[in-house]
Amino acid sequence: TYSGTQTVRAMWITPNTGSLTNASGFNISGNTIGYSNSNGTGVLTMTGTTTWIYTAMDLSMGLGAATSVQNNTITAINMLSGNTGSTALMGINVANGNVDVGTVTGNLIGSNTVNGSITFTANTNTGGVLGIRTGGGNLINIENNQISGVDLLSAVLTVAPVFNGIAVSGGTTVNVVNNIVGSLTLANSINAISASTSTSVQSMRGITANSGTTSRTISGNTVAN
Repeated sequence: TYSGTQTVRAMWITPNTGSLTNASGFNISGNTIGYSNSNGTGVLTMTGTTTWIYTAMDLSMGLGAATSVQNNTITAINMLSGNTGSTALMGINVANGNVDVGTVTGNLIGSNTVNGSITFTANTNTGGVLGIRTGGGNLINIENNQISGVDLLSAVLTVAPVFNGIAVSGGTTVNVVNNIVGSLTLANSINAISASTSTSVQSMRGITANSGTTSRTISGNTVAN
């Protein structure tokens, strides 16, 4: 149980160096984040009604050779938070660098076969889940990834959680190609379950692109439920 305002990270990769050119070309692949046991069973359960947040992979990379992020799975997570941000639970956050996310083998956030493989319960309005985010950086390619099997719940009737599949919020050049937000085979793959009397807008977005990016290409993606 968390009682502060901390950021909890499963994987935080940020170069401890003055040269971001040298701190490049990392290979981050084949990792599994979630579950309560190392053998891939159970559910990682995290609770706390304060404004703490959880980021599975937080990446601030260098500006040299591209860092490769391939074939990672983030699943079997159950979280309760009082954070009011749409980034209360984030799958992959790219804060800086040249980064290829899923360009060889896509990453899976959630599940294509199990509903609620990631379950987020909001204790405060506008808190929510964000699958993949670019917050800054140079050239970022996001391809072949899937965000699915996500359930959103409200701890109280007056709260409405939010969802963003992929959010392009920074980076010089960002390409978002051939990703799936939701599923073609799993019904209710992104599901806001709880009824709510909240006056806040409950936003459910597949892919968003904000003004922080100079050049962006968004093509060939599928948003389905």
